[in-house]
Amino acid sequence: MKILLATGIFVPEIGGPATYVLNLAKELTKLGHKIHVVTYSDQFFYDADKDFGFVVSRVVRRSGFLGKFLNYINYYQKLKEIYTQENFDLIYAFDHFSAGLPVSFLVQKIKKPFVIRVGGDFLWEKMVNSGKCDLSLAEYYQRSKSLIEIMYLKIFKHVFKQANKIIFNTAWQKQLYEDIFLLNTDKNLVINNVFTKPESPVFSDGKEIIFAGRFIKLKNIENLIKAFVQLNTEKKLVIIGDGPEKERLESLVKNYNNIKIEKQLPALKLKERLANAYAFILPSVSELSPNSALEALSLGKFVILTKNNGLPKELQDCFYLVDPLSVIEIKEALEFCLDQNNYQLYLNKIRECNFNHTWLQVAREHLDLFSVL
Repeated sequence: MKILLATGIFVPEIGGPATYVLNLAKELTKLGHKIHVVTYSDQFFYDADKDFGFVVSRVVRRSGFLGKFLNYINYYQKLKEIYTQENFDLIYAFDHFSAGLPVSFLVQKIKKPFVIRVGGDFLWEKMVNSGKCDLSLAEYYQRSKSLIEIMYLKIFKHVFKQANKIIFNTAWQKQLYEDIFLLNTDKNLVINNVFTKPESPVFSDGKEIIFAGRFIKLKNIENLIKAFVQLNTEKKLVIIGDGPEKERLESLVKNYNNIKIEKQLPALKLKERLANAYAFILPSVSELSPNSALEALSLGKFVILTKNNGLPKELQDCFYLVDPLSVIEIKEALEFCLDQNNYQLYLNKIRECNFNHTWLQVAREHLDLFSVL
């Protein structure tokens, strides 16, 4: 099968979709399928592109209002050009706006199967990161909307209408979207994110408590910093990543020797860093299915996670959950984590975690779906 994967971000950029597309493309390629990835990017080519085992086409982003509009047109043109050359069997978009919108216009012309994966929520994330909202995802959709927000919602409905199937990574978001967008339930399904059960979690004497992710308001890093500076500990808080909030975060931590901000790391390097860490924390305003927290947990780490997440109950029980808007709760969670007896009790709990879902299983679930379209 020839499959065109359309994504908004791809490695070396960090973020759940970038990692997901990379690993799924690798697995589908191993299974004998021809994969071509199209993505927005900061440059036309990276040296690593030639080593993936599949083709990556990059549409360089432009800035400014007109530039953003041109981005969508250029992305559409790139999709059309690639399809004309290779005549793919199916197009799979990894969001319902930046990639999904251009794809929706193309499939109206070429009449090929179109699948969308909804991993996040573009509009809610946009509102949070712009400072216009500090509500959880579910709370956000309960409030009244501006004319601009209503316009976005109409665009999303158009994109969803064009799709043959819509994949969610949590049942919670699937139900939420079916209610909000009045989706046809027959074309929606859940494919859970990858999680490998930790084989033998052991107490870590690591010196670092790590956050890794994009530096955006949604990730709630400022509250994490406010909580950490109240602790009496020799551990260091290491904030790894990049993004529009970087300069502001650097100004917040400049007077603290036990907090470091570091540039983003390649996936394997980050995994090595996590393996040697004491704990991992992700106190986002909301997280639907947080890949970084799942990976840290699979490495047997103590993981503090926002309570506003869409993970299945059997997985939620493996995390220490906090209210992200409460600095006190984040501080108490860190204090709990720093106590060695509590740490051991937590390890005992994650040893009992029976949830397991590999990339091979994820790829085969996708192929089962693609085969009937």
